[in-house]
Amino acid sequence: MSTSGVIKLGDSVGLYGHIHLSDVLGTAELDAFGNALIPYTSATILKLSFTETNVVSLPGVGIGSFDIRTLGVVYFRDLDQPGKMIRFTYPCPSLGDFDHIQYVGHRMSKPKGDALAALFSALTGKNLQFSEGSIT
Repeated sequence: MSTSGVIKLGDSVGLYGHIHLSDVLGTAELDAFGNALIPYTSATILKLSFTETNVVSLPGVGIGSFDIRTLGVVYFRDLDQPGKMIRFTYPCPSLGDFDHIQYVGHRMSKPKGDALAALFSALTGKNLQFSEGSIT
């Protein structure tokens, strides 16, 4: 069985963005994650959706201060799978969550990144650690 969640967001000029999440434990965890994500984005969360899918293998077959296209990009280490990184992107990141570093750009602060890693861990049931975050 495969599970996923989608969070639909909108900005102040009527553009939309989506966050696609895999390995979501359930609707309660997705709802909690969506509510906890509010301080991290200046977009409005419009809709949450959860999907459970039975995967069948077939042999041989393979609203805010930023434009909705501006993305926060965060990387987490999966502590149960050494060397594995998980990338999480979301639209309209809140600028206050990032420190500006001259000649480098914006980097997510460690406290915000650690909090987001804890939220993402609770959502997926994985043991994740914040690595780095930036704005693109």
